[in-house]
Amino acid sequence: LANARPAHSPFAKTVFWNHRPSAEKHPEKALAIANALPKDWGLVMTQEGKSTDKVHFVGKLLDPTPWYHASDVFLSTTDQEGFGYSCAEAIAALLPVVSTPYGIANNLYPQLCCEFDAPISEWVAKILIAHNTYPLSQRIRKANYLQLQHGDEAIAMWRYFVK
Repeated sequence: LANARPAHSPFAKTVFWNHRPSAEKHPEKALAIANALPKDWGLVMTQEGKSTDKVHFVGKLLDPTPWYHASDVFLSTTDQEGFGYSCAEAIAALLPVVSTPYGIANNLYPQLCCEFDAPISEWVAKILIAHNTYPLSQRIRKANYLQLQHGDEAIAMWRYFVK
């Protein structure tokens, strides 16, 4: 397992996929989405594999936090949950999440939810909407404001999203 260290994406714009290697997480769907992303976009996956011009594999991480902060959008392709632990981590890092609408995901960010069997082009469109709607500078300003108002950033994010 790799230790937490600064994350340096090989892509101009990065989609982060952080799930355990299992069939219900559908890594093959994430790979298909990666191959349909625009030219300057790429996918970082916390799995073992051979990196390509569209996908960068970083292996299993003890602490994925640096990758949440180095990415532009978080992607969850599971067909069994729309809001797992990794989605909560992404939100705590102020990263927009594109996922399936199961669980509370559809209540938290309905405009970024995508049915599991939706066309790949729809998933890509949601990723671009997420990036354009929640740019990094806006997320940083919001985090600073929430931290000033509520102290701990993670608690502030939960308060913000649960309201």
